[in-house]
Amino acid sequence: MEKKRKKKNLAIQFGIGIGLAVFLSLSVNWVLGYQIDNQQVRNQLLQGEIDQLNRQLARLRELRMKQRSLQDRIGVVSDLQLQRNETTRALNFLANHVPEGVYFNDLTYRAGTIDINGYADSHARLAELLAELELSPEVSRVSVHTIIDSPEKGTDRKQFRVTFHLAPHTTASLQKEVSHG
Repeated sequence: MEKKRKKKNLAIQFGIGIGLAVFLSLSVNWVLGYQIDNQQVRNQLLQGEIDQLNRQLARLRELRMKQRSLQDRIGVVSDLQLQRNETTRALNFLANHVPEGVYFNDLTYRAGTIDINGYADSHARLAELLAELELSPEVSRVSVHTIIDSPEKGTDRKQFRVTFHLAPHTTASLQKEVSHG
């Protein structure tokens, strides 16, 4: 009987152990399942935030492209304004520095370089023009390509072709002109 009782106690202890093991296993499984569910909810929240940030980044890229496009347009307009101002400035420069008796047949202005085909009443007038150009701080690279005596008898007329570079007008010099003008 004692053996039976020991066997019975052993079976009870074994059953209790198995019950505890099953209970612990189910408890651990439930706790891990709960944590996995919580982690999945957190992951979904994070994925939602990531998706929202990706949409914002895409919008930001789009805005940057628009900004670059607008900056390019502003640059083109600014260049056009400068070119318009430079052409006017070049004509003003010529009006103030070309002596009487010098005439232009053709005038070309490209990127700061002025090419003049014309004639002068005399060699002295042509020399005066060249001296004006050489002495001007706004002018560089003065180059005389041709000087031809006029085929007309009894005149001292000189046909010529001259090129020179007119320095770009800077904002500082523009501001100085505005303050003096």
